[in-house]
This record gives sequence, C-alpha cells and structure tokens, in this order.
Amino acid sequence: MKKSFEFILILIIFYGVYSAFNHIAPMFTEHPNSFWVVIASLLVATGLLLLYAGVIATSAKQKFTEKVLELEQEIHKKDEEIKSAKSFKENLVREAEATIDNNSLE
Repeated sequence: MKKSFEFILILIIFYGVYSAFNHIAPMFTEHPNSFWVVIASLLVATGLLLLYAGVIATSAKQKFTEKVLELEQEIHKKDEEIKSAKSFKENLVREAEATIDNNSLE
C-alpha cells in the first residue's frame, strides 16, 4: 500500500513539473521538442524528490540524535541515583554494625 501511494505521489509530482515545463517551454523556443520537455521534467522531479528525501532524512536523524541524548541523560541520572542509594545503604549498614558492636561490648 505504501509503495503504491509513493508511486502515485511520484506521478503527481512529475505531472505537475511536466505541466509547468510544457507551458514554459514555448517561451524559450518556438517549437519545443516534447522529448526534451519530458526529460527535463523527469530530472527536475527527481531532484525535488531527492531534496525532499534529504530533508526528511535530516529531520529524522536530528530527532533520533536528540532522543539518544535524552536517553543517555536519563541513564546518567539513574546511575547517579543508584550510586547515591548504594552509598546510603553502605552508610546505614556501617552504622548498624557499629551499633551492634557497641551493644555487644556493653
């Protein structure tokens, strides 16, 4: 389904470019050759599609990079929380052992 939609989109873009070139071509030559109008339309339509694909790829890459950085920051934050919890636990264990040692000495 996606491929057929993309194909229809390509045809629409090509037809739009072809129509524009077909109307503009008589301004440059009296009797434009239809073959060259079609070739020029294909080249320009291809260029537009490549430009669009580049913009989409750049946008997706930027969003992906932002998401990765956000996740890395969350991981770093969680690591700090874990270190803090371990430190708290170690201090609590030391205090409990010290209390047990003090009670056993008495």
